[in-house]
Amino acid sequence: MTYRPSFIPRELLHRPSEFGHDADAMWRLAVDEPGAVLLHRAREQHEFARVINETLEAGKFSIPDLASKLLCRRDGLWRKLTGQVPATENDLIRWTWLTGEPHRSFPLNVLTETLVQGPVFPITRRRTR
Repeated sequence: MTYRPSFIPRELLHRPSEFGHDADAMWRLAVDEPGAVLLHRAREQHEFARVINETLEAGKFSIPDLASKLLCRRDGLWRKLTGQVPATENDLIRWTWLTGEPHRSFPLNVLTETLVQGPVFPITRRRTR
């Protein structure tokens, strides 16, 4: 049974075919905080996919080899590496272990086309009475 992904990471690129390949890919900026969260997830997935794809292209292993090592199906892995479906948090953690790359972090102001206020400390405490 197929399912509809929560979002399609590659669709946040100006050129979706660059997902997982182009280090200088151009992203469609978000207009609000929820969109910025999705863009952050897509960019992190893209960066890990790029490192993994470079190793694949160097002939060091194949998708079936990698899928076996990551305990997942090869078609599902391929769809994540090409940005057709979002990677899960578990995938991203395994990919950090696999590649030795750290989790990525992108500031809110580089993910949005307008000024968007995200959550920041200090947070005003509400009275409970």
